[in-house]
Formats: sequence, C-alpha cells, structure tokens
Amino acid sequence: MARKRSQDIRSAPLARTLSSPGVYLMRMLVFLALVGFIAAILAGQFINAFQSNPGLNGLIIFVLLVGIVFAFWQVFRLYPEIRWVNAFRIADPGLAISHQPVLLAPMATMLRDRT
Repeated sequence: MARKRSQDIRSAPLARTLSSPGVYLMRMLVFLALVGFIAAILAGQFINAFQSNPGLNGLIIFVLLVGIVFAFWQVFRLYPEIRWVNAFRIADPGLAISHQPVLLAPMATMLRDRT
C-alpha cells in the first residue's frame, strides 16, 4: 500500500519537474579531477611529448581548454531554462511568466500560442 501511494505522489502532475543540472556539473568536475590526477602522475612523460612540437601541442591544449569551458558554459545556460520550464509547468495557465527562455524560445512560442 505504501509503495502504491509513493508511486501516486511521484506521478502527480506537479511532481514532474525538470531536475537541476547540478548533478551533471558534479560529474563533469569529478571527471576533470580524475583526468587532472592522471595527468599529474604522467607529467614527466607529457612534458617530453609536449617538447617535441610545442606549437602544435600548445594549440591542441588551448582548443581542449576552450572546449572544456564551452561545455561548462552550456550546462550553466540550462539553469534559467529549467527554471522557466518548471515555472511554466507549475503556474496557472493564465499567469504570465516574466522572462522568456533563450534556448527554448521555439517551445515557449508554441506553448504561449497554445494557452
């Protein structure tokens, strides 16, 4: 009986909201920490390999760092979008939501026309 009741609560319309991307940020940080730890262990070998062609290897490391920053930036951009979706999901249909999402702009337009 208790199991059925907990399933009913989870399936309630207001209980279904998008979760925060904090879990994924934490996974990304843990992965980077593990890679950094392995890189620290292999630092001597990396330095020898880096010195064989410092220009190209420097460019590769720069592009890697730009990619890492870009990936984190994209995940951080999800926070306001998730807040908007959750606010839209919980709000009354006639209630106007103050800010419109950027990444979900087509969906916001579609939902605005629908309500």
